Amino acid sequence: MSENFFELFRRYKRYARYTFQYLFLEKPFGLDFSMRDTHLIDETNGEMHGYAKTDEAHIKQIFNELKIDSSAKIIDIGCGKGLFLKYACKKNFGAIAGIEYDKHTFDICKRNFERMKLQKRVKLYNGDASKFLHYGDYNIFYLANPFGAEIMDKVMDKIVASHKGKIYVILYNPTTADVIEAHGAKKIKELFDKSKSYWTYIYEIE
Repeated sequence: MSENFFELFRRYKRYARYTFQYLFLEKPFGLDFSMRDTHLIDETNGEMHGYAKTDEAHIKQIFNELKIDSSAKIIDIGCGKGLFLKYACKKNFGAIAGIEYDKHTFDICKRNFERMKLQKRVKLYNGDASKFLHYGDYNIFYLANPFGAEIMDKVMDKIVASHKGKIYVILYNPTTADVIEAHGAKKIKELFDKSKSYWTYIYEIE
């Protein structure tokens, strides 16, 4: 059988698993992390990439590569419904935050953390990542391919300008890796997400 067949099979298996999680493990408790939302793709002509969660097992794999203590302050740029942040709450980060452009998705994210009683642990921002003013408060930046190269360039300009010390950028499904690297980022780790056949690159910037 062709490789395309196996990839299609894995995709439908993953969708079935996410649907089960939503219907039986999330919705009864008023939560929504698993269901994909792609309306921004059409509304922004593909510049914004919509919401699709990072698989839980891969999130744990990413955290295993980080030195996490009270000095580690992480922000998820394009946090969607907040699944990555949910798992960050299980770790000893000094600060945890997320910024989401789409108001509807942001409201779902906010409600998720209120339902889990974690709203005091996570700081959530609704706004444009390219105009965000608080990147200097964080030193680890997670991006799950939230937007295209033009916005990524503006975001990286702001991140780099806001820091003098060492920072880390984690890029999941790295379609804009060239933009990150053009800002002086050094790739220090590559991780593979078997569930989606995506790579994650971890960068260091000094």
